[in-house]
Amino acid sequence: MKKIILITALAFSVPSWAFSQGNHEARIASLEQQVRLLSKQIKYLERQIALQDDVNESGDHMYQCKIRVFGEQYTGRSANRGSAVTKAVDACTDAQEDMFCRPDSVQCQKY
Repeated sequence: MKKIILITALAFSVPSWAFSQGNHEARIASLEQQVRLLSKQIKYLERQIALQDDVNESGDHMYQCKIRVFGEQYTGRSANRGSAVTKAVDACTDAQEDMFCRPDSVQCQKY
């Protein structure tokens, strides 16, 4: 009796596992498509920020942002605070590991 229950349970679990694998592949494909879409949107927004920086360069203020990691200082400067933070973090990540270059560690001053 126990063998029949075990075999029945095993028989029902294998098809669900096979279905789960197919569903897994579909989920991965869907997530990859979403990542591609988000990457395109990020590039579009970065272009918009760059264009806005070109227009705002003649503005009456600038942001200078700094991040210090292991005694080294990395800076970014722009009329847009977010862009200045991004420039400082990008300069940091070019020389250091990403985990040490966090945007919340950046300090900015408005001039």
